[in-house]
Amino acid sequence: PKNYPNPFNPRPPDSQKTTIHIPKEILCDKIEIYIYSIGGDLIEILNSSTWDGKDINGEFVQPGVYLYTIKTDKGQAKGKMTVIK
Repeated sequence: PKNYPNPFNPRPPDSQKTTIHIPKEILCDKIEIYIYSIGGDLIEILNSSTWDGKDINGEFVQPGVYLYTIKTDKGQAKGKMTVIK
């Protein structure tokens, strides 16, 4: 899977969001996307394919590389993305 834009800057003035592409093979109605830090800490759980660069507490994440796992009833996929300042 891929996301666009990558890298992205969620902070103003750019205020970008990134959209994570869900592979057709696993696309279905129920989607969960788990965002992790490069160290393996859970950052956010999404129920849509768009991420605003914020963590579970609503705070902007630090610049860096983040990993994600897409889970659906049809399977899962993994990818990575970069947040910049």
